[in-house]
Amino acid sequence: MRNKNKILSLIYIVIITSVICAGCNSRSISTKEDIALSSIANTAANASKAVTAKLADNYATYFTADEYKMLYDDYVGSFGGVGIYMVENDENEIVIYEAMEGYPAAKAGIVGGDAILAVDGQKVSGDQFDKLPMMVRGEIGTTVDLKMQRAADNSIYNVSLKRVTVESKSLKGEFLEDMPGVLYVSIFDFTTNTPKEFVELYNKLSAEQPVNAIIFDLRNNGGGSFQAAISLAEYFVPDGNVIVSEKSSDGETVTRSKGGDLSDTPVVILQNQYSASASEVLIGALKDNDIAETIGCKSYGKGITQILEELPSGSAIRYTHSRYLTPDGFDLHGVGLEPEIKIAEKDDTAVADYYKLDVKVNPYLAAAENYLKDKLNIAK
Repeated sequence: MRNKNKILSLIYIVIITSVICAGCNSRSISTKEDIALSSIANTAANASKAVTAKLADNYATYFTADEYKMLYDDYVGSFGGVGIYMVENDENEIVIYEAMEGYPAAKAGIVGGDAILAVDGQKVSGDQFDKLPMMVRGEIGTTVDLKMQRAADNSIYNVSLKRVTVESKSLKGEFLEDMPGVLYVSIFDFTTNTPKEFVELYNKLSAEQPVNAIIFDLRNNGGGSFQAAISLAEYFVPDGNVIVSEKSSDGETVTRSKGGDLSDTPVVILQNQYSASASEVLIGALKDNDIAETIGCKSYGKGITQILEELPSGSAIRYTHSRYLTPDGFDLHGVGLEPEIKIAEKDDTAVADYYKLDVKVNPYLAAAENYLKDKLNIAK
């Protein structure tokens, strides 16, 4: 009999030189020089034109050497920084989603919901969101000065933080206090470490008490590693069942599960309009295989995989590799995935409350708990 409360080993992850990422999240890299495009000029302007013309790809993107280095740092999960996760809110502000425990930002008193107003004296807003990680990160031992606004009272404060080696994480989880045995796992993005992180988390917590159900929170998860999403799905999709299929110029490839150790564990997935690409791979795989109940609003609809390849100059390009379909053959690109239980997004929800494990302020969690109470026959 399968022991669903102990994962003994990781499902294998194929490491290849040309790593595929699903959709728009730039978490995967390639160390292979691109022969077909080796004649591209090293300037951003010429490279962008060459990519667009040669690949005829609306999603093709050029990255400078500095931008590519940041992508590489994210991929390996280690870089010089201060330990913060950031989001852009509807007021065009850059807000702290989480200050990682034990790192300089948290030690300096920065908390979730605080807004970044300036970095090293340069005023910032949501318009600079894509550039901000490069501004905050840097050589280990150097300092970065942040001007912050406190969420609690709107007061302004300044901190000078020394950069340290940050070991990034792609998920976190805990048991819900009011739902014994229900494991809540928030996945920020999909990196090559995500399946390993999930195994470590699951094994640690299942040793404390049996896991009766899992809630995956994929809200605002823009994707990442295509293979990581497949590997995570493989724990839940029964052996031999389809996880995803891809269509490219090389033909069609169907990926089937070789696992399913947790296929009898009830799963709920929380999604919103920013759940994209690799997130949609996991949603589609678990939904079409009748593993998960989905709650929230329609997902983004990024049904393509992309390859990120390094150029001889140290810069890189990202371009479309394939189009993927859910196990039922649904093409979600430009359409998205509809949840089975719909939750209306509230524009006035505070960042600090959005992920709070409190059903009074988190309607997504409230709906998930109500569903699981019926599923697990827990008295309401």
